[in-house]
Amino acid sequence: MDEKYNILLVDDEEDNLSRLYRTLRGSYNLDRSTSPLKALEMMDEKDYQLVISDHKMPEMDGVEAARQIRKLDRVAELIYVTSYDSYMKEVFEVTPSGLIIKPLDLNEFESTFYRVLKT
Repeated sequence: MDEKYNILLVDDEEDNLSRLYRTLRGSYNLDRSTSPLKALEMMDEKDYQLVISDHKMPEMDGVEAARQIRKLDRVAELIYVTSYDSYMKEVFEVTPSGLIIKPLDLNEFESTFYRVLKT
């Protein structure tokens, strides 16, 4: 029996989390958090093959969250979701796995998602 990937979804907007969850449910072990600080705690307790993180969140923005995630060295891949094109250079420095610009297009998301998981 194949082991399912552990994936963590991080976004302060519950609607966005629910949309991503509905898209991926069934095929993966999914956890979600509306708090980047809580997500970092979760990553301390469990290994994730992929984290999908929003940019604009309270407590810390997605770029800082990505830096903290990379420091943990426990996450294989990271997909960053943002509506802020101006952050692209900074984002690519910490999240080489994947970048998705909002509004979220599910076809683009799925394409990026599967490409990242196959690397």
